[in-house]
Amino acid sequence: MVVSWLMRATRPRLTTALLFAFSVLVIPALIVVLVVSHYQAEKAIRAHLDAELGRTKADTTRALVGFFRPLIDVTSVVASAAALDPAAVRRDSFNDVLYGTLSNVDHIASIRVTFEDGFSRNFARITPELRASYSDLPAEAKWGARTYYNGQDGGGPSFAEVVFSDYPQVIASLTPEHMPDFLETAAYLGARKAESHFITDVTIGVATGLPVVSMAVPIRIGGVFSGAVTANVTVSDLS
Repeated sequence: MVVSWLMRATRPRLTTALLFAFSVLVIPALIVVLVVSHYQAEKAIRAHLDAELGRTKADTTRALVGFFRPLIDVTSVVASAAALDPAAVRRDSFNDVLYGTLSNVDHIASIRVTFEDGFSRNFARITPELRASYSDLPAEAKWGARTYYNGQDGGGPSFAEVVFSDYPQVIASLTPEHMPDFLETAAYLGARKAESHFITDVTIGVATGLPVVSMAVPIRIGGVFSGAVTANVTVSDLS
């Protein structure tokens, strides 16, 4: 009887002691294991995401280089032509060169030759986006050419614009509302520092008001930076 009573009296204490020991020794260990497992899993997930992000960036870079390389090459040809005969750029016949460039390269929306003295010649295709920005464009307009000069020689600024249906058929002469300062664009300033070419982030085109990515190739005459050729690609063409 005494032994039986002692066993019954001791059993709750033993159970309590075991539960206490379990809570003190086992549960903290389990928590540690869970915490360590969580951080190891998080670390593995982060490493995987970083690797995927790295591959995505590399793929994007290769795609952009592949997209822009032909455009840079053709822009470089125009820059070489401008360097060989700067006076030719100031004649309207140079529109033939710029038209030939745009008509053979679909993704270029406009191309511009700018010299350090402030003279600039721009040739653009009339896209639906550009037409929406300029309500005075004739319905049949397909191409547009502009010349700007900021008058650094003291003769005063000058600018003119003509639009074509099928080049070189002029269908209208317009007066631009303002004369942008192409010498201060991100593309031009980048080309001034660049060895070969410069590509901007997305910017707002100073002549069109449309979001574009611009690439500029420096014009060097006698080894001296003398201007730049800038080609603009609309953001819609990049998507």
